[in-house]
Amino acid sequence: MDLREELPSDRQAVRDVHLQAFGDHGFVVANLVDTLRDTITPEDGLSLIAEHDGQVNRPGFGGDLSWWR
Repeated sequence: MDLREELPSDRQAVRDVHLQAFGDHGFVVANLVDTLRDTITPEDGLSLIAEHDGQVNRPGFGGDLSWWR
């Protein structure tokens, strides 16, 4: 597993992780993360993803860590 900065091309995979991880609340969490992502600049936030074998989202695995100040 590797941690790296989230890229724009990771957006849907990260959304899928949230949808799967938070069950009935997945859409709320995914929409919140999308909204936060759209309101910050790179200097104000950081979003890391966990990647395994080149994939962000796969059954039984997935990760996302976001930080905003």
